[in-house]
Amino acid sequence: MPIRDRPPAGFVARMTFHTQLNTKMSEKEWQKMVTETADWFGWIYYHSRPALTQAGKWATPLQGLAGFPDLVLVHKTRGLVFAELKSQTGRLSDKQERWIDLLTYSGAEAHVWRPTDWPAVLRRLRNNPGGNKK
Repeated sequence: MPIRDRPPAGFVARMTFHTQLNTKMSEKEWQKMVTETADWFGWIYYHSRPALTQAGKWATPLQGLAGFPDLVLVHKTRGLVFAELKSQTGRLSDKQERWIDLLTYSGAEAHVWRPTDWPAVLRRLRNNPGGNKK
């Protein structure tokens, strides 16, 4: 997949307009925006999706501490990013805060991204960590 410097015509304007008008966007809608943009710029990502248990409840299978960030994004020239995605009013759990703090303290790039962070998210996905395009 080619490394692209900008999204297709109208994409950024559509997304910017959407986030400005819809700060009540769900986390699911926000995640779709972020992952579509990441795809466009050549990132690959991992996201754990919940599954229906035998007891009829939705849960994300895991081993270890809960609260791991929603997305792990990797790009061959733009780096590695851990991102917890929240709606505009969504709150981090204590476990999510702990993950973000520990990842950051260990030197990893970890973010909590909300719809109003769209300009910064777009800049980060388009550029390497230093802000220089490669």
